[in-house]
Amino acid sequence: METAGKQVDNEEMRELMKDNGIGRPSTRANIIETLFRRQYIEKKRKNLIATPTGIGLIDTIQNQILKSAELTGDWERKIRLIEKGEYNLDLFKSELYAMVRELTDEVIFNTPARSIQIDSQPIKKVVVTKPKVPQPKIEELTCPKCKTAKMMKGKTAVGCSNYKACGFKIPFELLGKKLTSAQLISLIESGKTGSMKGFIIHGSATPKNGKLILDKDFNVSFD
Repeated sequence: METAGKQVDNEEMRELMKDNGIGRPSTRANIIETLFRRQYIEKKRKNLIATPTGIGLIDTIQNQILKSAELTGDWERKIRLIEKGEYNLDLFKSELYAMVRELTDEVIFNTPARSIQIDSQPIKKVVVTKPKVPQPKIEELTCPKCKTAKMMKGKTAVGCSNYKACGFKIPFELLGKKLTSAQLISLIESGKTGSMKGFIIHGSATPKNGKLILDKDFNVSFD
């Protein structure tokens, strides 16, 4: 945990994590104790290794950034900038909220159930199933631009029910990609989608990977 930053490719993040790693000296003992208690790790001689339960949990999480030290490095960098008055605290909070919502949606809507073996006597198997969280309907969402009218579905796009006055809409298909209901909802609620593949960008011979975001004027753009 102390040397996790050495595995980060980004030089700036690696420098920020050089003296910190993951967690703090006051919290690392509690983190390790929790991992033992939940049977995610075990001790063999002087080494700590992941149990089948821990490996199963890691495999369940598909998003790579959530499992990487770079996430801590990015947070450390922005916290340093906030301390210097070079980064907005409210923006940092909104980014954290959007990231948590995006990762939660990704697990709920895209991650299949996995079998995780609990390392105990006798050996038991626990199947982790996706919680049945009802997905909100687009018509139940409030327009992110005017923040008063509800959204509605049209033939080619979803948009504000007060479109003539507001003008906000999102086409069902953008840059060669047909958006799912989950992606449209994420774009409306958090201002961006998760990472997507196969965008057809004008002037590019090969499909691109990226996200769709709402800019400051609430137009959809490629990131």
